[in-house]
Amino acid sequence: MAGLVISAGCGTQQSTGISIDRTVRRLIPSDARALGGVHIEALKSTTLYKREGSRLNVPLLDSAAERMGVDPRRDISNMVCAWDGKKFLFIVQGRFSPADLKQKLKAAGAHETPYRKYKLVGDINNSVAFLSESLAIAGPLDAVEPAIDRFEDGHGGIPESLKPEMDKIPKGDQIWLASTGGLPFVEMRMRSDIESALSNIVDYISSSSAGIKVDSGLHLQAELSCVSEQGAKRVHDALRGIIGFGRLSTKDNETDMLHVYDSIQVEQKGQAVQIRSDLSGDLVDALLNRFLSPKPGRAA
Repeated sequence: MAGLVISAGCGTQQSTGISIDRTVRRLIPSDARALGGVHIEALKSTTLYKREGSRLNVPLLDSAAERMGVDPRRDISNMVCAWDGKKFLFIVQGRFSPADLKQKLKAAGAHETPYRKYKLVGDINNSVAFLSESLAIAGPLDAVEPAIDRFEDGHGGIPESLKPEMDKIPKGDQIWLASTGGLPFVEMRMRSDIESALSNIVDYISSSSAGIKVDSGLHLQAELSCVSEQGAKRVHDALRGIIGFGRLSTKDNETDMLHVYDSIQVEQKGQAVQIRSDLSGDLVDALLNRFLSPKPGRAA
């Protein structure tokens, strides 16, 4: 769970540092290359969520909640995702009824398989295990079973290589990502234009961190650590070029998107490239109006 990291020196609080609940740490693989999290419970208390949360009342999500028996808007408080370069492991905290959920999953065609003292529901590609009424894990079978071993034997924990990246993230950010061993997820299939843009900079990035703070608006802070100052300059210039191209491709009457591009600041500091963006509540509302259907009772 994203939380507070207290400094031992001078009795002051650090302004940065993401911590993870001890129970969740036990499940994290030692070879994880990336960790990300969404503190849903903290998001629900923000002004933005209270103002715009009704947009999440969409038929697709309602249907999934009914079919699976878990509604992330109500039942999930925190989610952490670990990635080892090939497969994902999702660690979910919340309020569950394991027996009811297993029944719904099996009714949908999933199979139940015993592993140690737990019952895994799913198949080789997608399995779910409920470790308690407040903790569940999901992923391919070869990620879920080792996670159970770590949980039972106490061998899990945050890899040392990821701790410095997590320490860079503002402690109050509800959405965060830390990675090492290069830029994460570039092996995944994606749009050709994004893949082409990333191919020009991926070899220069050694690790990364990013956090999003939600209040009445959205605030992004990210850092890309590069292999050299020359590599950082190439990453900096490429990102500035992507932003500039996006702005030039935006129509003059699309003022909300122009403001988004204008808000993105990219700065090189030695071997690091820092990215910041602060979006006001009004701008976030405008973007939601642009990309999502309007709220009931609100004009489009």
